Amino acid sequence: MKIWLILAVCVAFASATPLLNDDDLRDHVVENLSRQRRSLLKSSSYSLSRLASEYLGNIGKANAGSAGRVAGSSFADACLNEDHYPWPRPRPYPLPRPFPTGFPYPLPKPRFPPIGPHPGPYLSSAVSRIRRGVEKPPNRDFVFVLDTSGSIPNAAFEKAKEGIAILVDSFCPHQLGHDGNGGTKQISLVLFSDIVETAIDFSESEQGAGYLKDKILGLTHRRGGSTATAAALRHVRLNVLGKGKSRLNDNDTSTDVTVITDGRCNRGCSTLAREADDLRKMGHGVNVFALGIGNVRECELEIITGRGSKLAFGLNDFQEFDGFANAVKEIASKNEKKCA
Repeated sequence: MKIWLILAVCVAFASATPLLNDDDLRDHVVENLSRQRRSLLKSSSYSLSRLASEYLGNIGKANAGSAGRVAGSSFADACLNEDHYPWPRPRPYPLPRPFPTGFPYPLPKPRFPPIGPHPGPYLSSAVSRIRRGVEKPPNRDFVFVLDTSGSIPNAAFEKAKEGIAILVDSFCPHQLGHDGNGGTKQISLVLFSDIVETAIDFSESEQGAGYLKDKILGLTHRRGGSTATAAALRHVRLNVLGKGKSRLNDNDTSTDVTVITDGRCNRGCSTLAREADDLRKMGHGVNVFALGIGNVRECELEIITGRGSKLAFGLNDFQEFDGFANAVKEIASKNEKKCA
């Protein structure tokens, strides 16, 4: 009886597919299939305070993204719409082992899977570190990667700058560029559209938080161009972490990269999965976060952070990004060091 029911469902699905063109079918299947496996934390489902706590909990954590799986080329191609075959051929993931009943697919998971008990307002407290059995490295290198493509208006760019300046203020600004009794922190900022450039280098951290915030807020929106996310990740790997004052191979330093984008990769996207994987594997492991603003591809954020890593966040707009940054600062101020 079960077999006949399964066959009936398959026939009904097959009969409905001609109503969709290839792109619609692929998008439909990717959306519904990856929803069960997706780890994106969205402001529509969780408070900004909760998202900020999760973000802070993984900042500086050794190999926070190690749980993330490499995005296979088939999954990436289907996500980025760069293949020309009706999805799901080829499949974006290995076919799971059959259940004892013979049905080859796992049972549906909740749309918003639990992310564990909420351990308090600041996940990097001493108690939380003991709970995880992981002590965070005292030194940290932060890289912000900001999308400045043509889809971002001037008002949104201003909010993005303000949010990043607030985050800089949250990461123990007294430790920027020198040991402030608890480690040294460095900050770099990369801007990208179809052109990628380092707006702030690690070496500038020695001039202090005030200088960095003034420079961030003084940046001019160059507005225009496509969204070359893969090129941005490659630039971070080769020109920011691969040279200069990067402390990538220092055992006492964690490296955290935060990609902030409102768009969808539309230039050189075929290498996005490889660039993201190569970036995460650098040194002792790089934590790559993704803050998706607006109507982004959720599966694309997974490609950037690693599938299942829970380092991807979804926000409605840049006004909400500003609120997220303020939530990070507020939560960090409750820490014994008054910063992250």
